[in-house]
Amino acid sequence: MRVCMVATAVALICSEARAQGRAHAGGESQTKPFDEDRIAWQHADGLKFQGLRLAERFRESLLNADDAGRTKASLVGAALQRFRTEYRIPLSRRPTLERFAVTRDAFVMQLRGGQTLDPDISFADFSGRWYGKWDQMQVDHHWHAVVRRTALDAAGRPDDPGTSLPLLVGLQYAWIGDGFGWNYLVRPAAAPGSVILGYVYHLTPHKPSDIRLEFPLVGYFDGPARLIWITPSLIFFEEVVAGTSRQEQRYAITGFNYVIENETVVNVGEGFQAVYTRHRELRPDWLKFPLKLIVSNAP
Repeated sequence: MRVCMVATAVALICSEARAQGRAHAGGESQTKPFDEDRIAWQHADGLKFQGLRLAERFRESLLNADDAGRTKASLVGAALQRFRTEYRIPLSRRPTLERFAVTRDAFVMQLRGGQTLDPDISFADFSGRWYGKWDQMQVDHHWHAVVRRTALDAAGRPDDPGTSLPLLVGLQYAWIGDGFGWNYLVRPAAAPGSVILGYVYHLTPHKPSDIRLEFPLVGYFDGPARLIWITPSLIFFEEVVAGTSRQEQRYAITGFNYVIENETVVNVGEGFQAVYTRHRELRPDWLKFPLKLIVSNAP
């Protein structure tokens, strides 16, 4: 969720990031206004489990069927399939989407908990520190180590069956440059397998104790080192691209803003791609590319 993500419920992330890139009224640059270590948000259990609860509600809302049996999950899954086949970002030295294999049916199946996933395989490839740009904002992104259920049990976390929360199997905290969030691997009630959820909190520049924006996400595991995230207004494909060594890896985030109108997904604005590296001094340029995506929830 990874990334300078939004869900995770507001599609304002791109405009918000641009706003942060402008100079402060007092002349202070806001290209990198945050320091990860100023507040230990990873220990904020109230926000952690509030995010989990709201992310599960978002997942359920995507799976709710209308009178005709249609779901937003099916519509979003069709948009994912179309995006990865029609927009491969075929530009020199830019990561493409060619390794992704998501289909509409596979997305819906996984979102329903029809596949058993492992938290390490799902999240660990993204662990560590990454450096890049989100629009004009410099981003220092840090995915922490994955915590499995045994460790969560030892800490007495309120994630047992019978509560309003799905069973928490694995957890990963992430600092995303201007805020923080968690990736959750959960087992929903009555589901045979597991589901990926997420939640993100963005902070007020130069006032990091204030949360200015927050949103839920649902995730899709597309294979090792590949995740897809959906918020109420943003879709992005994430991939760790191998290099000759860990230090030569790249972390690509490719996506678009969207709305759902009249049983149709329509993109809002251009597509984008951010590429992060393991090197603080190497921050590839933000990419925008033409995009026209219209997907209907037709049989």
